Amino acid sequence: MKWVVLSLVITFPALAIVVHSAANACLFLLLACAMVAAGFGMKPLDISLSTFLRRYWPLHLAMAAWLISVFLNQASLGSFAVKHYDRALRIAVFAPVMWILLLLPFSYLKSLQWTAMAGLISATVKAYIATSGGAERPTDIGFLSTIAYSDIALLLGILVFLSLGWEQRRRPSMTVLKSAALLAGIYTTALTATRGSWLAILAAIAIIFFNSDSVSLRRKLLIAFSGLLLVGAIFSTSSGPHRLNEAVAEVSNYQRGIDMDTSVGMRLQMWHGAWLLFQERPLFGIGKDNYSLGMERLAKAGIVSEAAAHYAHSHNELLFNLTINGIVGFLATLAIYFAPAFYFFHDRRHPDRQIRTSALMGIMVCVCYFLFGLTDLMFFWTGIGSFYTLCTALLLASIIRRKHENALAAPGAWTSAASR
Repeated sequence: MKWVVLSLVITFPALAIVVHSAANACLFLLLACAMVAAGFGMKPLDISLSTFLRRYWPLHLAMAAWLISVFLNQASLGSFAVKHYDRALRIAVFAPVMWILLLLPFSYLKSLQWTAMAGLISATVKAYIATSGGAERPTDIGFLSTIAYSDIALLLGILVFLSLGWEQRRRPSMTVLKSAALLAGIYTTALTATRGSWLAILAAIAIIFFNSDSVSLRRKLLIAFSGLLLVGAIFSTSSGPHRLNEAVAEVSNYQRGIDMDTSVGMRLQMWHGAWLLFQERPLFGIGKDNYSLGMERLAKAGIVSEAAAHYAHSHNELLFNLTINGIVGFLATLAIYFAPAFYFFHDRRHPDRQIRTSALMGIMVCVCYFLFGLTDLMFFWTGIGSFYTLCTALLLASIIRRKHENALAAPGAWTSAASR
């Protein structure tokens, strides 16, 4: 069983955004492994699945909250459709997936750093080809929207860079290699001219800056300044400046009521329309099937344009779930981001550097998905939802596993830490 789980851990970061349904397949195969293991009474770290569910019940409930909000919406409407549980289910299976990952030693879980690098290299090459070196901006790259593709490529680069903290000793070669991976992720966002990704770059710099206690303030400032210079250099040679100027002009046009069917203009229209639809059924929402019908109604009333009404969602994760699943759905979406982030935040200053690194990487996954979701729907893409579940489960499992291994190595010093 251990080797099957390891093979899936190795596979998902490398193939998530370059092979269709790879992340989905890995997620459900891990779920199947968990069910088989539970059926045979296996206990990773001497913890049964039922004990694990009780021990971390607030986290598991938070990750299942979206699924619950879909059910409550359908119950309130008196109309049930199994298809609408699909995306939420990929988040809700978090608990058994995280449990089965505890089978793997911490050193195996750290393979994420290398498989993520392999996935990033493939993603950057694929983006270069799809955009003709940045000269074109296709709507989709492969099976994903260009926005979602670029977002995950950037996240892979950030995770590889942060995994420097997993190194047993500082080696200049590793620093150069993993810094190059970060730049490759940034370069991919420059190739695709994805403006929504750029917020995550600033967030990454801020999170690293305020959570690296072992680095002096002077060195932090030097790294931050150098990083901003490199980012600026990459974007100045791409379509970055043009895209920023374009965004400013589109906001101005929207405010004046002219040329509103631009990228930014349509988003603003969709957000306005979604807010109006939310007010019709604020507690449990209007339901996913009624979103398009509602937007068409608003278009006929002249509130939004026909082009804006054509989209299947509002290009904002929180607002869309607020509209289709109401306040309950909105809170459920926040729980998906912030419940795992809370557990990671708890260990961000742990005395063990490897645990701190896992925690920092986990915080980055949660924060990046939150920021990416402000301008697009990440969980709309089933593979991207599966990727989130797999990443958060793996990084939390790595923290638990590392604490356990520390406890075995020095029981007197680590007993209390391992029990948390």
